[in-house]
Amino acid sequence: MLEAMTAPSTEQLTLLVRRKHNCLIQLVELGRQQQTVVERGDVNDLLRILGAKQLLISSVQEIERELEPFRHDDPDRRAWRSPEERAACAKLVAECDTLFRYVLTLERESEQHLTRRRDEAHVRLTETRTAEAVRGAYIPSGHVAPGILDLTSEV
Repeated sequence: MLEAMTAPSTEQLTLLVRRKHNCLIQLVELGRQQQTVVERGDVNDLLRILGAKQLLISSVQEIERELEPFRHDDPDRRAWRSPEERAACAKLVAECDTLFRYVLTLERESEQHLTRRRDEAHVRLTETRTAEAVRGAYIPSGHVAPGILDLTSEV
């Protein structure tokens, strides 16, 4: 018969869940900042935030690898110091799930906003090209429009 897990194992589990929880809280905060930066169109801040998020995502992935052995254990056989400690860990796990779903939602919203901004920029660029083409069709090449000072010189 399998022996119940020892308290240090559940302490390790709790520590990993807390670390994951903290990373996800930071990812939520960065996701909110990202939305603000995307709305402002600040590419430098966006790149800074994406870099910070990548570090946190890597941390979450590492924590997930460390949690892998616990996934194969029977949760009812884990030895907890107290029922309160087990309940607290379970609560953190549930919060992690909620936070993760929220991070994904923030990510989706930011992506949609960036896509809209890209599409709007494309429309403006197309309109500008069309206006230049129309203007070019009506103004002969080499002709200076009235009211424009020509400062070019032929050498």
